[in-house]
Amino acid sequence: MADNCYNTFTFFGNAKVLKQVGKWEAELKAATSTKHDGSSAKAILEVFFPEIDHQTAITFLGVKWAYPDFGESIPLDAGELGFVCAWSAMEDFQDHLTKVLHKIDKNVVVRLLYNTDSLEEGARYAVIGNDGQILSKEIELQYTDEAREVPTYSLFYEHCLDSCEELVDELPALKAKLMNHMKNLEKVMYDPL
Repeated sequence: MADNCYNTFTFFGNAKVLKQVGKWEAELKAATSTKHDGSSAKAILEVFFPEIDHQTAITFLGVKWAYPDFGESIPLDAGELGFVCAWSAMEDFQDHLTKVLHKIDKNVVVRLLYNTDSLEEGARYAVIGNDGQILSKEIELQYTDEAREVPTYSLFYEHCLDSCEELVDELPALKAKLMNHMKNLEKVMYDPL
C-alpha cells in the first residue's frame, strides 16, 4: 500500500492571484460534490487542465494518484489548497500552478508544504526565474518515530527562511511578496509552537 503524501499549497501573490485560487477552490468543491468521487483525480484534472485530455494531464500532477482535501486530513488556512497523493510531493503540479499564476502576477511565489506517512516533511518554494524557467528551493527532513514526537520545527523553519532569502537574492522583486512570510518564519523559529 502506498504511503500518503499530504500537500498544502500557499500562494504569495497579488489580489488577482488570490481571487484565482478562491475560484479554483470553489470549482474543486463543486466538482467533488456533484460530478466526481471526492477521492479521484478527475476533479483536479477538470479544474486545472480543462483543455487537456485526462490521460495527458495526469502527467502534470507528477504522482500516480491524487485527490483534493478540504481540511479533512490537512489543516488549511484561508487561501490554501490541499491535496492527498501517493508517495511523494506534487512538485510537477506546483510548477504548473506557478506557470499559470505567473501570467497574472510576474512575482508570484507558490509554496508547497508536504509530509508523508513515512515521516518525511518538506517545503518547496517555486517562482519563475529571469530566464522564464521554474526556479525552486526545497527543504526536506526525515524523522524517526521517536523524533516525530518532538520534531525539530525550528530547524525546518530556519531552512524555509534560508530558501526564501536565496530566492530574494536571485530575484529581488520577490522581497515584497515574501517579507511577511519571512518575518513569521523568524518568529516561529525562535518561539516554536
